[in-house]
Amino acid sequence: ERGNLKALYILGENPVRSLPQPERVREALSRVEFLVAQDILTNETTQIADVVLPGAAFNEKAGSFTNMEGRIQIFEPGVPPPGDAKPDWQVLDLLAAKLGHPRTYGSVEKIRREISEDIPLYATLGESRDVAWIKETSQKRLFRPEGKGGPIQFSPVVSIEDEKPDDGYPFTAIFGSVRFHLGSGTRTNRSDRISEFALKGEVELSPEDANTLNLQDGDTIKIISPCGSIVREVIVKKGLKVGLVFVPTAFNNNDVQRLIGLSLLGEPGSPGWKECPVRLERHQSGGS
Repeated sequence: ERGNLKALYILGENPVRSLPQPERVREALSRVEFLVAQDILTNETTQIADVVLPGAAFNEKAGSFTNMEGRIQIFEPGVPPPGDAKPDWQVLDLLAAKLGHPRTYGSVEKIRREISEDIPLYATLGESRDVAWIKETSQKRLFRPEGKGGPIQFSPVVSIEDEKPDDGYPFTAIFGSVRFHLGSGTRTNRSDRISEFALKGEVELSPEDANTLNLQDGDTIKIISPCGSIVREVIVKKGLKVGLVFVPTAFNNNDVQRLIGLSLLGEPGSPGWKECPVRLERHQSGGS
């Protein structure tokens, strides 16, 4: 933001859409002297980059997924990458060579061999079967470096004082994903089929709050936080706690990020990026 960053290489991320205060992020990135963005789709970040390197999507390259249960699945390309697009590893390998360094890999097989050498559990990469290395029960392996059992070490709890109620912002907005959309919606918002199934990003209110504000399904409201405002339609949801407002992410260019302050996650006093105080106003057609 101070303009002292000379160059920045962004790979597979769209910070102008995914970070809070997108206008501020865009302005900060515009001050970088040389911005490179590597991605599979044109997005808000590639549009302001000096150089765009086209990457390959998952079905255009080989690799592996390891899911949350530890199951490893390999995959091969179903179609070739379009145009000059290349898998991320190949782009980085070629870039290193252009910068005068020897090419490190040259093939997916070499990468897989290196992974299996460092992590023997991945030695089955390349076999056409699923591999799960996490077992529900085991008498053979202790998951501790010294090979002995011991008490579990928990991370200390970080105490954050409850925010004092603010008459100017009496509601708490919570942000979250809904079915069909992924992350900030950079990719999923491009799908016509997903748009057919997904709603329009309606804000959810409790019946009690909707009654107090004289709102019903389909009404349009303005959600205002100390950082910004957005406009959405309303859906009344039974079971939602009074005082809470649920705002789905990914819709309308992921405009919920306008409501959130840009702070470091985990820093003292940071409320995080999942909630903030807001007030609600009925939005008149043609208003701001």
